[in-house]
Amino acid sequence: MNNSVPALLLGMDNLIGLQISRFLWNSGIPVIGIAENPRSHHAKTRSVVRMIPSSELINDPFRFLEEIKSEFDARPVLIPCRDEYVWWLSDYQEKIKDHAYFLLPPSEVLMRLSDKVQFYTWAMENQLPIPTTHFVHNFEELDRAENEVSFPVVIKPPRHTVEWMLATGGHKVFKADDAETLRDLAEKYLKVAGVFILQTWIEGPDANMHSFFSCLDRQGNTLTSCVIAKKLRQWPPDIGVGALSMQVHIEEVENTALELLRKVGYIGPSSVQFKQDEVSKKFYIIEVNTRPPLNFGLFESCGVEMSKTLYCEAAGLPLPENRTITRPGGKWISWNKDLASAYAHWKRGDLTIKEYFASLRGHKYSSDIRREDLRPFLSFIGHKITGRAHPE
Repeated sequence: MNNSVPALLLGMDNLIGLQISRFLWNSGIPVIGIAENPRSHHAKTRSVVRMIPSSELINDPFRFLEEIKSEFDARPVLIPCRDEYVWWLSDYQEKIKDHAYFLLPPSEVLMRLSDKVQFYTWAMENQLPIPTTHFVHNFEELDRAENEVSFPVVIKPPRHTVEWMLATGGHKVFKADDAETLRDLAEKYLKVAGVFILQTWIEGPDANMHSFFSCLDRQGNTLTSCVIAKKLRQWPPDIGVGALSMQVHIEEVENTALELLRKVGYIGPSSVQFKQDEVSKKFYIIEVNTRPPLNFGLFESCGVEMSKTLYCEAAGLPLPENRTITRPGGKWISWNKDLASAYAHWKRGDLTIKEYFASLRGHKYSSDIRREDLRPFLSFIGHKITGRAHPE
């Protein structure tokens, strides 16, 4: 019988879950992966006790959690690593709070931040710095919006649902440079989204993207040093996810983000994304993620044991000692995404080979290739070589 409190990572079949499982594994914490697709290369890791199909949890959460509790003689800690599991846990939190530990704000707070229509409406009401925003529910509203917006614009759904990601081939957002492109995207995806969120494009390169990472306790206090990630590259370029990030300190970003989170009553891990306008130098809030972010490992690169801190705070255990930044300027990299991004930038002439290698200097955390846990990477390479569709 193992008396350690187990961690259940909900949505283990992605890079967020893989990173957190490795951090907890290195701390001797038993990790159980809950995976929509146990065949994903991220699920091949040796850092978990076992990998379980998510249907076993979703179909009967009470029985499942009680079985885990009986096996380990302790309630498990639930850590959602995908948005859909944040929403699922939000719906169930009152029913399962006696069966598991978790660090999550009230459902109404989650909804206000995770539903982009609600968030941008609330942000406008509270005069937060967001890009000019329009909501389009139908083609009549689209006609009006075409005459009101300044192109280019970014198009987002209220949520990145499974239906949206399948319909768009995995695109979280789109950029439209003109009305014709906007209308074409609406004809393809407006029905899937239910509502289009149109926002003025903030001019500036990938390096103008910044994300504020934090974890707040139930009183709204920060549990560790907060980290601001400056994107050095993203994939795809311009509208993608982080590929190479670096820790920086920007007081304006930190103050604005903490004011937002505390004002709304947030609890747990989150990222508040900003983009700095190239001309005005003003920082605009782009969105808030109510889960650990993709480049969560930047904390560890800077010497902060964030994954263990989140686990311990949720379970009411003593917090680890390493909760302050001891390696400022640390970096985080996803080699798979960064090589693709660097090649794209090199092809369009805005990155030299010398600049690429210079960007890699310094201490960095490699999120996808780890010598102590190579099987996920080798599985990914195997699918690339054989040309088989990758089971994400």
